[in-house]
Amino acid sequence: MLNGKAARRLVEVIHRAALDPSCWQLVVDELHWANEESPIALHQLYSRTGQIVTSAASGFDPGYVTTYVEHYSLLSPWIECFRAYPERRALLVSEMGLPADYERGAFYNEWVVPQDIRFGASIRTRGVGSRALIAGISTRARDRDRMERVSQRLLTWLEPHLAHALAVNEEIARLTANSMLKPTDGAMPSPAAGGILIVTTQHLLCWADAGAVPLFGEVVRVAPSGRLGFVDPLIQTWFEVLTAFFDVPYRSARGLGLEIEMRRGQQAWTIRALQCTIRLPQPFPFPT
Repeated sequence: MLNGKAARRLVEVIHRAALDPSCWQLVVDELHWANEESPIALHQLYSRTGQIVTSAASGFDPGYVTTYVEHYSLLSPWIECFRAYPERRALLVSEMGLPADYERGAFYNEWVVPQDIRFGASIRTRGVGSRALIAGISTRARDRDRMERVSQRLLTWLEPHLAHALAVNEEIARLTANSMLKPTDGAMPSPAAGGILIVTTQHLLCWADAGAVPLFGEVVRVAPSGRLGFVDPLIQTWFEVLTAFFDVPYRSARGLGLEIEMRRGQQAWTIRALQCTIRLPQPFPFPT
């Protein structure tokens, strides 16, 4: 386990991430150094759909991070394992339900083995709103027997802090979203059947409320890297044009259509774009 100074520093940076979610990368960096430079990955799990987005990582070779985002995340058996995790219990690799042929697969032999890493322990936090966090600590192959139990105890100790930080993130995002939707004339907004997504101008998913999560796959697609796109090509083009305008400070979006309708069969959705300044987690390897 960590010494007292390292433990206090780690808790402090988690509390920073609670109020400023762009600091989650600092959390995994701190955990990486505190736990003998073990590789760390942090994922968001959208519990209603099983969608998993990787939010931050530390200790992995940058080239392998890129290949994971672009290709190997689609081959990883860990995604299915993560969905089946119990809450608040740190699991060792032997408890994670990996398929019997895991060590014969391309993910293991082409992505895991060349980095000299083995997965050690992971935990799924208590769910908050639409999300939970999954934190995974890997070890170098030579240290696996020594570090597995250490990593398991560390994640068990960290879980309440991680879950609390996520709860604060969710409340900040909820209040921000409600503020964005509040009419300027003071009138009460009518209830909306649908949901809210907050994305960066690089199309990276930061947050989705409970109403938006069921739209995954139906209206929007979310890649394991966190990149969001729309199922309808016309809506996707509209989305790209708007985010290009929002990406330039002080550029006016006046004259652009900020609302569009999408139809699929008998189903229709109204999609509205609003500018937002909240800072939320951005999936790696992109800068915050």
